[in-house]
Amino acid sequence: MAFVMLTSLLLLEEKQEELQKNRVKRRILRDSSNPLELAESKFVEYFGLNKVGFEWILNTIKPHYKHTTIPLPIQLAATLRFFTAGICQQHVEDDSVFSLGRTTFCKTLNKMISILEEMVCPHWLQPLTDSEEILKSKKYFRDSYGIPDVIGCIDGCHIKLTKPTTNDDLYYNRCGQYSINAMIICDYKMNIRAVDATRPGSSEDSFVWNHSQHKDFYKSRYENDDCDSWLLADAAYKLEPYVLTPYNGLVTDAAQLNFNKAHAKARNVIRLTIEILKSRFKCLSKRLRYKPSKVAKIIHISCALYNMCNFYNVKQSIRIKRFKSDEEDELECKERIFKDSSNKVARKYRDKIAQRLLIE
Repeated sequence: MAFVMLTSLLLLEEKQEELQKNRVKRRILRDSSNPLELAESKFVEYFGLNKVGFEWILNTIKPHYKHTTIPLPIQLAATLRFFTAGICQQHVEDDSVFSLGRTTFCKTLNKMISILEEMVCPHWLQPLTDSEEILKSKKYFRDSYGIPDVIGCIDGCHIKLTKPTTNDDLYYNRCGQYSINAMIICDYKMNIRAVDATRPGSSEDSFVWNHSQHKDFYKSRYENDDCDSWLLADAAYKLEPYVLTPYNGLVTDAAQLNFNKAHAKARNVIRLTIEILKSRFKCLSKRLRYKPSKVAKIIHISCALYNMCNFYNVKQSIRIKRFKSDEEDELECKERIFKDSSNKVARKYRDKIAQRLLIE
C-alpha cells in the first residue's frame, strides 16, 4: 500500500513539473512572439484583418485595457484567430504564435470580447446618415435595379449555438436547431449598418425588427419628414412607409411579377453581405458553445470587424454559396402566411414602381 501511494505521489509530482515546464515554455514563446512580424498576406489569412486595422484596434483599446503579463497584441491576435478560423479554444494552446494555455485563452477571450464590443462596435456599426452617401445609394439601386429611394437592405441570419441551459425552447428554430436570429441591415456598398443579435432563433424576422431599436430609428426618420428612404426586405416583413417588400401570395399580375423579380435581384446585396460575413469570420458558421449573451457579442463584433475589412480593403478569397432562385423565393412566400400592410402610402408607392418597371 505504501509503495502504491509513493508511486502515485511521484507521478503527481512529475506531472506537475511537466505542467510547469510547459507554462515556462509557453511564456518564453509568447514573450518572444510578435504577430506583426508575419508577412501581410499570412497576417490577413491568420487574423482576418490587415496590420493597419489590427493596430487601429490596439491603439483604441490600449488605454482602456488593464495590463497583464500577456502582451496585448498576443491577446488580440488570439481573439481574432478565434473569430477568423472558428477554432476551438483548446487548439489555441498548440499555436506557437499565441502560446496560451486553454484556461488562459478562455479568460482572455472573455475580456477581449467585452472590450471589443464596447470600444470597437460603436465606431464601426453606424446607420447611414451622410446625405451624399444616401444619394449615392438611391442612385445605385435606381440605376441597377430600377427601384428608387433605397438606402439599404434588411434580413435575418441564424447563428447556431449549443442548447441553452435556460429557456432553450425559445432558441429552437423552425429548422430544428438552436440559434440566435440576428437582424442585419446593410447599405449599397455591403457595409453592415446595424445588427441586432439579442433575439432567440424561434423569433420570426418581423418580430426581431419590430422589437429593435433600429426600427425606431427609421420610423423616427420617416416621422421627421424623410419620406423617401426605404429598406428592402423580403416577404417575412410587413410593408411599411420605410420598408419595401415584394407582393405576397399567388401573384399573377405582370407588373407585380416584374417588381418582385427586380426586388429579389436588388435584395441579393444583403444575401451577399451575410455570406461574406460568415466566410470571413468562420466562427459564425460553427455551433458556438457559449451562452446566448456571449454569442450575441461575438456576432456584433464580427459585423464590426467585417466593416473594418471593407474600409481597409482587405482582400480575401471567399467562396459564396448559391442564392435562392426567384421561383424558390416565391415558393417560400406561399408556404408562409403573411398579412400585407394596409398602409396606403407604402402600397401606393410600391404600385407606382411596379407600373414604371413594366413600362421600362
